[in-house]
Amino acid sequence: MQHTSTPLTITPAIEQAIGYFLTPHRPAKKTWSSSLPPLELQAKASIEWPDGESIPFVCHRLGCGPDVLLVHGWESQATDLWHLADAIAKAGFSVWCPDLPAHGHSSGSMLSIPLATQALHSIAHKVDHFHAVIGHSLGGAVVVNALATGLPATQVIVIAAPTHYGAYARQVAHACSLSDSDTTQMLDRLEEITGIHPDRIAIPEQAATLNQRCLWLHANDDDVVPVEEGIQAVNAWKHAELHRFDNLGHFHILQDATVCHQLLQALARHS
Repeated sequence: MQHTSTPLTITPAIEQAIGYFLTPHRPAKKTWSSSLPPLELQAKASIEWPDGESIPFVCHRLGCGPDVLLVHGWESQATDLWHLADAIAKAGFSVWCPDLPAHGHSSGSMLSIPLATQALHSIAHKVDHFHAVIGHSLGGAVVVNALATGLPATQVIVIAAPTHYGAYARQVAHACSLSDSDTTQMLDRLEEITGIHPDRIAIPEQAATLNQRCLWLHANDDDVVPVEEGIQAVNAWKHAELHRFDNLGHFHILQDATVCHQLLQALARHS
């Protein structure tokens, strides 16, 4: 990747596209179907833009046993994973389920994969080693990025994750009618903001460096993240298997009994 040798020229249109890319729509906060209180954590994370301040976030913890990290996706929240979290906890595991910054009950207004990754590492400071890390959609990309940056875990389960962060940034740039040169400026500015160029967050390249076993779950009719992205990622992973499902889309896959059963089998197999 070539770095810009001259100062960036960030136009209002580029700033608007960056804001759109980093700012999730925030739905109403939801509560858990559990009497367990949330565990408050302080993220050791900061971003250069817009304010550079640390962002506190909430991490819910359910059950007891080997530690499992369960991470939601973009514009989602921990409670959207209640079905899986409850099943994993009942199977004898301790489930750590964060509301990522700018989501759910956590603070902040913006989120990037690098910032979310720092949040996961701050949880890992309280856990010696994760038996498994599990992520849905953007959360899957976050857990892979966290593994690639040293998060300690035995196995990973990815559910319908996007595999190329830079490609999604370019989609936003296209939707905002940016020119090719402005798109390049946008990507370089994102590197300044987050500390890493979006093109360097690509699961196929990261997977080639990982030794954890991976179970990838993806629906054939996913219209948010095409199953072809999962195929590409699994083909690049040293120890990975892809399970494909019909008629579950991008979100119903989280509620499906067969998906849950296969996930629990994977957790038990490597316990």
